[in-house]
Amino acid sequence: ATPYLSSTGKPVEAGTRGFWKDYPNIYALCDELGLDQNEVFSPYTNSSFYSPDGLEATAPVFAETKVKDLLKPFQSFLPDIVNDFVKDDDL
Repeated sequence: ATPYLSSTGKPVEAGTRGFWKDYPNIYALCDELGLDQNEVFSPYTNSSFYSPDGLEATAPVFAETKVKDLLKPFQSFLPDIVNDFVKDDDL
């Protein structure tokens, strides 16, 4: 496929692929059409960003992430603070 180019010749993303399901208008549309949301929506997935060089970045999915998992990157240099904050495995 030929990419869409800006006036300066740089490739431009012409739109989004897919959509976020957490919008009331999407829920209302499903209800209006009599669609079961559990059947039409897939589980959350990562957003991956590609350039001509390949995969550049993957955005994490936070919809079902627990607080303790969000704090893991800080565990190595702030262990006492993280351990004090996250005491419950259900967080």
